[in-house]
Amino acid sequence: MVNYDMANQRIVGWSKDTLVELRSEINNLGIRHMANSRSPQAAEKSLVARTPKKAGLVERVSYIMPRHMIYVHKGVGRGTKISQVGNTNRKAKPWFNPIIEKNIDALADIVAEELGSGIVNNILIR
Repeated sequence: MVNYDMANQRIVGWSKDTLVELRSEINNLGIRHMANSRSPQAAEKSLVARTPKKAGLVERVSYIMPRHMIYVHKGVGRGTKISQVGNTNRKAKPWFNPIIEKNIDALADIVAEELGSGIVNNILIR
């Protein structure tokens, strides 16, 4: 029997722990909110984890962020195009992918531990 509540709880916990690490990485890289920025608040405060459910089970983990944080990650913006990365003074600050890559195996383990038997049991002919 699959305990969806426990699976949901562990997945949501993983998303929150990863959110803390993402916010920390933003600060560690020195990404700061400038007073003259068009954004109303700092990027780490704008970053939010979402875990929507379908049929009572978390179906995905997503992170909502200001668009400019993608530009920061890739080292583009302010006139620097993606084709110019590495040829200007603007530097990429990869803050998102390294944290997700570091933590994704833990999420896979949670899904396998909590939902694996339910998935297998639903595949079998009865």
